[in-house]
Formats: sequence, structure tokens, C-alpha cells
Amino acid sequence: MENSKRKLLNVMRWILIFPSSVLSLFVVYALVYIGNHIFNYGGANGEWIIKAVSSFFSAAAFVFVGAIVSPSGHKIVSIVLSTTFILVMLLSILLSFGMYVGWSLFDQVVYSLISIVGCIVSSVYVHEEYSENK
Repeated sequence: MENSKRKLLNVMRWILIFPSSVLSLFVVYALVYIGNHIFNYGGANGEWIIKAVSSFFSAAAFVFVGAIVSPSGHKIVSIVLSTTFILVMLLSILLSFGMYVGWSLFDQVVYSLISIVGCIVSSVYVHEEYSENK
């Protein structure tokens, strides 16, 4: 009985990897964005700082939460989630060239690149945290 419960929990954890990652992305982005507005960090011209920090930490949360939720293979899961996220961000950058011009285009490209960096940093952290040499 205990073994079947453990198997069911593992299956549920594998199923919930992507939904929990996406949920954490939105929650962290909203928390950082709203928190910065509450404390008025950056003043009137600091909107780009708030968006950059939100982009970085939401991407990092996407990879980290997905890797932690997985019952095993944390490194592989972080690589798959990072690759998926990076491909989506690269697609976002390509689509931005057709949708935006000037500073709006620059903003979209920079925030996407910052998200990619956050994703990579989180993946490296997961790899170091779950290394066999600890």
C-alpha cells in the first residue's frame, strides 16, 4: 500500500512540474513587481529596474521550482525547463522585431535577455546544489 502511494505521489509530481513552474513564474513576477511599486523602489524613472528585476527572478523561479518539484532527475529537469524557456524567449525576441519599434523594441529585447540570464543562473544553481561531489 505504501509503495503504491509513493508511486502515485511521484506520478503527480512529474505531472505538476510544468504547471508549478508556470505558476511560480507569474506569482514571482507579480510579487516583485507589486512589492517594488509599494515601496516605490527606483523612483519615477525606475520602472525599467522593476521590470528587469521581475523578469530575472520570475525566470529563475520558473526553472528552480520545476527542478525542485520533480521527484528525481533535478539536473535534467532544470536543463529541459531552461531550454524550453530560452526557446520561448528567443521566439519572443524575434516576434518583437515585427511588433515594436524604437525604445519599445529595445525594452522587449533587454527584458527577454535578462530573463534568459535568470533562467541560466537558476539552472547553474540547481546543478551545483544537486551535484554528486557534495
